[in-house]
Amino acid sequence: MLTPLKAIRAKCLDCSARSAHEVRICHITDCPLHRYRFGHNPKRAGIGGKNGKFRKKSAVELGVGDQSQKGREIDRIYGKS
Repeated sequence: MLTPLKAIRAKCLDCSARSAHEVRICHITDCPLHRYRFGHNPKRAGIGGKNGKFRKKSAVELGVGDQSQKGREIDRIYGKS
């Protein structure tokens, strides 16, 4: 049984005469499957990783603050200049 993304990839290959190159250069951008034509969900970019492990996000990516500010705060607490 195919996953939904693999089924989309198979449909795109079928539409382009089984040519992966034609799928890659597909110009039919109004097709609802166009962004999924490579067999990946672009909305999930950066979420997963190899072996299903998640990538750790930095404090900046999480919106907690920037690393230099945290470093200055630590220096202030411990009396470093």
